[in-house]
Amino acid sequence: MSDTWTLRTLRWSYVAFITYSSAETFLEAWRAPHTNHGLHGALGLLALSGAEMLAAIAFLAEVLDAIALTMLLLIFVIASALTIGEGEVPLRFLYFAATAAYITIAHRRMVSRTNGTLSAT
Repeated sequence: MSDTWTLRTLRWSYVAFITYSSAETFLEAWRAPHTNHGLHGALGLLALSGAEMLAAIAFLAEVLDAIALTMLLLIFVIASALTIGEGEVPLRFLYFAATAAYITIAHRRMVSRTNGTLSAT
């Protein structure tokens, strides 16, 4: 497998994981009146998880990765703050952020190394 396809596979699997996790959170918040979150907390979770899904899907488009990365980092900062407020350690958001940053940086280096033409092989 080429470096190009390895990086693309990492990007796609990352997006699949983040989108799936966000969808689970979104659905949990959607059922909020019947859970411990209540309506106020549910609206925040709906907004945050919905934005995260959109940013993750945008991250699939390599030309949008800088904008999507910025959105994802902001969402992860907010989610980390909420997690700390609940008494948890938000290490997963650091990992998610670092992975997205790595994908973006590696992609840019690969593009510059190949003068803007990525091999499909």
